[in-house]
Amino acid sequence: MTVILGTDFTQEIGSAFAGELLPMTLHRAAETISTTGSTTTTYVDHVCEGAPAKWRESSNVVRGYPAGTAKVLILQASLSVSPSLGDHFTIRGERRRIVDVEQDAGGATWSVWGARS
Repeated sequence: MTVILGTDFTQEIGSAFAGELLPMTLHRAAETISTTGSTTTTYVDHVCEGAPAKWRESSNVVRGYPAGTAKVLILQASLSVSPSLGDHFTIRGERRRIVDVEQDAGGATWSVWGARS
């Protein structure tokens, strides 16, 4: 939550855009290690709202991302957890693995970069 001049900025932006963006799902990764040492990853789904962001393929090279990495903005008020590296997201039926996450200064959105999974 970000409060600016007594106003919950995250909530205000969330209210303004609620229902206006695309439905998407954050697949939150959870790893467990068995007694034999093998690792199993399971995913917990969190429905949220977001939108694809403009992104040049040449920026992937500069940032060291895999070719075809896409950027989306996630409305922070629509999600009860924070996206993390290793999580996945699905938007417009395409699932991607998160390779980078940035929160905006106002606490209203996350910029999330996803590689094809």
